[in-house]
Amino acid sequence: MTPMTTPQKNVTTPIVIIIGMMAWALLPGNPYGYYVLLRLVSCLLLIVLFFFHIAMIKDKRPVEYPTDLIGWLGVFVLLALIYNPIIQIHLTREIWSFLNIATIIVLGTFWYLQVRVFTGTLVFTKKSAPSSPPAPKLTDDEDCQALTREAIKCFEAKRYGDCAWVLDKIIGKYDKNNDPQIAGMVAHAYYFKAESLIFLNRKEEGIKLYFNLIEQFAKNKDSAVIDLVKSAREKISKIQSNN
Repeated sequence: MTPMTTPQKNVTTPIVIIIGMMAWALLPGNPYGYYVLLRLVSCLLLIVLFFFHIAMIKDKRPVEYPTDLIGWLGVFVLLALIYNPIIQIHLTREIWSFLNIATIIVLGTFWYLQVRVFTGTLVFTKKSAPSSPPAPKLTDDEDCQALTREAIKCFEAKRYGDCAWVLDKIIGKYDKNNDPQIAGMVAHAYYFKAESLIFLNRKEEGIKLYFNLIEQFAKNKDSAVIDLVKSAREKISKIQSNN
């Protein structure tokens, strides 16, 4: 098993504390004060998870919006309201036990789907870039090459969210460009964006990009692009057979 990174540990810690306390709350004979403490700790740590997840989203960049922005953050807000110690909700012990079990399942699912596969860093603030004179205007070929080099650096550093974001810029700007060299770089952008999405556990989107690559570049005569198309077909077959 791969050791957890520091950001993964930071997000995992409040999840473990909440799950542990809620599991203990299911046992009979706990004093009333324990449930008061449970409300307070759970509410505070759910708020912490809310901001941790925002920091996770910021690391992934615009390629991850909007699905991650709405779902889990809304769950954390709802749970924090349910367990808040100020405006208390009075329910029976059976209902609270059900809510505790449901919360344990929800947090376990969040850890498995989001925290376990998170490879980035927690980004809480953005540093403003110092002002600089405008850079000279690049040709399409130079610009595409520069973006490709940036994407390669991100991919090699396993910053797959950043890589997919850069590659998305290449596809968006040059997808319809007829220059053979630029078309080759666009084909590579399709392929490695698909790879990045699969590393981010977004297999369906990655497979869709493989199919887009095959459809658009199947008749391309460039040997490197032909190899990409062949590799995309093999990746699709392998992923589908594993499922």
